[in-house]
Amino acid sequence: MAHNRSTIGASVWLEGQASYPAGATLTHNTLVGDLSGGEGMWVGAYVTVTLVNNILASHTTGITNTAPASSTISADHNLFWNADDPIVGANAVLADPLLDATCHLTSDSPARDAGAVVSGVSVDFDGDLRPVGGYDIGADEIALRCYLPLLMRGYTM
Repeated sequence: MAHNRSTIGASVWLEGQASYPAGATLTHNTLVGDLSGGEGMWVGAYVTVTLVNNILASHTTGITNTAPASSTISADHNLFWNADDPIVGANAVLADPLLDATCHLTSDSPARDAGAVVSGVSVDFDGDLRPVGGYDIGADEIALRCYLPLLMRGYTM
């Protein structure tokens, strides 16, 4: 998701109610902002959210928890590159994700092979198999391609 903002200014906005709490799990997403304002994720009251292997980059703040008394954020193996990242969780990578213009990982990205093992996620957003080596953080898995020379046996002209 690139340069997407809800009406309150966040790429992802979550809020529940005391009578109807909200829960979400975000795995292998790439949230890229434009630093013109807003958070990567805005978490309101009565929310439980789990974040694993996500990239939150180029926002004013990666994650804002507006109601910590009634909401819970669990984060593991995420990459943050924002103006402010007060909530990063465990095993965070704090570095420029080195994305290309189409939000794909470049070969030297710190997100490469830096993610946690996640069962049930076998392809990336392009349909490339996941993992190749280790799990990459974000929506893209760097697909390694090997080109071999063509050998032909018994070929005569």
